[in-house]
Amino acid sequence: MSGSDKYRLQIYPEDKERLLAPCYTVDIFRGINVSSLVGNMIAIMTQNNGIGIAAPQIGASYRVIVMGGECGIKRRVMIHPVLADISEEQSLGEEGCLSLPGVRANILRPDSCRVIYENEGGDCIEEMMTGLEARIVQHEVDHINSTLFIDRLKPLARKIVLDRYLRRRKRGE
Repeated sequence: MSGSDKYRLQIYPEDKERLLAPCYTVDIFRGINVSSLVGNMIAIMTQNNGIGIAAPQIGASYRVIVMGGECGIKRRVMIHPVLADISEEQSLGEEGCLSLPGVRANILRPDSCRVIYENEGGDCIEEMMTGLEARIVQHEVDHINSTLFIDRLKPLARKIVLDRYLRRRKRGE
């Protein structure tokens, strides 16, 4: 199986176990081909008009995310991202997810955060993010921490959104 055949977009609920599996750290100098993983992540994100993707979303249980690109947000590959200095100020914003096609919901998230990560070369990077960039990185870090954005909804809202989504999936929409 080639690298491009190895990975595919994971869809909830069929791929729930892969999407929510614990993620492992990546030794960028041994073990996995990070360039291949990242190339597949970017290809799948682009094919599906995404602005962010996490490795679990393509069936790889690693702590790797990609964000930005053609949407006017700087493309970043983040290995082992950690959030810090998370603001107390929060805002509601509409989010969607490649792994829950067609689902949109307003999610309350901190307005800014600092993210510390390694790039593909193994350099440690630290950046302060605000606005949409902060929302994207928080959403993708949730993925590598086994959390879907719908898990951030209040229980009744989550049930309504999920029931509607599952009915559409059952009808083949």
